[in-house]
Amino acid sequence: MDCEGRWRSRAIGAGARRCNELYKNGHSRADLCEHLFLSPIPPSSSMRLSEKDMAFPPPYESPRYVYYRVYAPYGAILSKTAPDPTQPSIGRIKATSVPPPLNVASLKRTLAHAEGIPDPLGLRSDLYRLPGEQTPMDDMEAVAILGPGGVAPTWTDAVALVFVDEFSEEEELNLPKIEEGIALGAGTQDCTGEDHSTRAFDPEELALGRIDLSTIAPPRDAQAIKRCIARAERKPIYAFADLYADLSQGPLESNASNFTGDGQFCGSSAADAMRIVQPERRPGLYNRPLKVIQPQAQRRQLPSRAGQQALTWLEARIGEIVNTDGILHWEGSQLRFGFGDPGPEAAYTAVDSSGVKGLIKPENVTFLDE
Repeated sequence: MDCEGRWRSRAIGAGARRCNELYKNGHSRADLCEHLFLSPIPPSSSMRLSEKDMAFPPPYESPRYVYYRVYAPYGAILSKTAPDPTQPSIGRIKATSVPPPLNVASLKRTLAHAEGIPDPLGLRSDLYRLPGEQTPMDDMEAVAILGPGGVAPTWTDAVALVFVDEFSEEEELNLPKIEEGIALGAGTQDCTGEDHSTRAFDPEELALGRIDLSTIAPPRDAQAIKRCIARAERKPIYAFADLYADLSQGPLESNASNFTGDGQFCGSSAADAMRIVQPERRPGLYNRPLKVIQPQAQRRQLPSRAGQQALTWLEARIGEIVNTDGILHWEGSQLRFGFGDPGPEAAYTAVDSSGVKGLIKPENVTFLDE
């Protein structure tokens, strides 16, 4: 007997037992059986995931799916394999599409391929057993995805696939729009006072916005929350702002993650809203991030004169992040250039990740907070 035949046999047996129970209560056996076996079943395509799970519990032999949520660094994105339009960030693949060995690395590669984002080595993504967890699964960990139970057998148990690096421009263009939602409260401010939130829901509290907790990418730390707010508010600078959970204490560290979860937590209500504050901008404060888009070789400078500090051109690689005060120096400034240079050139003063200060050309970088 094939798979469908075995499942139908089980359903008929269950229906017959139900007929016997109702027959004992005075109902006609013939009428009951006709009703049970001839009543039309609603098509699965018109049912939500939760309804399908209840109406069609999958037998062992039926197709086994792996359900997953998909996230960019800035938050939830819509899955290209979503079977239910009411749950657009939850996708699924057939478990049999995952090649052996059945471990996390293999599952990540298959999920990334399903989303159309190349990750052949599994280095661009992390996999979390649940979106609320703060530690990703180990790449070599075995995953039970065949047979009943195991990893992510239903949409309520969906794993979280998180792309940890930035997408290319082409990949970004091919991504569906980020999800919109409401749940986590945060007040928006700059260093001079309150700013209006684009997600405001109270006309008397225009600086108070809120986002859906489920749209924040694991591990849901301070950096992930700031990125999600920046995306929702359409203000990239918020990704580099300070986030306060307690106004009596300093800003949260980027990896702080003990303030989200079930029940009450900071940001779960308007009265307990977090505060996101734009960083101060002034000359000499190197807190504006620049991404290097063109490589720049280091060049020597002439010794300084009259106590002026001599700066070299930073050696910068494509994709590297450096910080500047945003002040552009050009012809007529006090910068001095070395032999072989064509003369004064426009430049930002910047500091790299190792603390080295130097000059970088504006055409070689792009601001991340604009």
